[in-house]
Amino acid sequence: TLDSISQDILKIHRAPGSAPPVIIQDFVTSALMLNKGLFKEEKHHNENLREYLIELRGGKFGFNTNEMCKQLLEIKDRVYYDQVDWDELKKEKQNQHPGFEVAHQAINDYLNELKNRNLYDFAMLEGEFLDQLHDGKLDDFLENIKLVLVDEYQDSNLLQEQIYFQLARAAIKNGGSMTVVGDDDQSLYR
Repeated sequence: TLDSISQDILKIHRAPGSAPPVIIQDFVTSALMLNKGLFKEEKHHNENLREYLIELRGGKFGFNTNEMCKQLLEIKDRVYYDQVDWDELKKEKQNQHPGFEVAHQAINDYLNELKNRNLYDFAMLEGEFLDQLHDGKLDDFLENIKLVLVDEYQDSNLLQEQIYFQLARAAIKNGGSMTVVGDDDQSLYR
């Protein structure tokens, strides 16, 4: 998977003395979002946040703190996967609904906790991989790429697609090629 490739490459091609990426599983992401995002300053009781998330969700049936957590993690993932500028989004949305500011802060608290602990969730891992590709920190890795094969391409999000394009550029530069296999009738994304 792209996640395992990202983890392996970031582990192998890291700066001397830096720690390898540590990936957390979904149950840990949920626990951290609850503890550091929602329970901090009792954001889970904030009425503006609750209204905002209910509005996004389209109803309050079954709405509870765990659902709030899931929604905040989905928002965070969409920001990464759709390559949204988080600070620009805040400027755009902050005056539209008072709950957005609380959601933004909860997500930032979660992200800061992961950064402070040198942890990554899957979206952050792929984001870091793309950043290092763009910054030239993985040029040693890219020099050896000749062929790129992507299966189930229709399930790629924008972040993953940008990673594939970076890998394809390297393969073509090295005299190789890229092949994608996919079926747009099975697409999970836009």
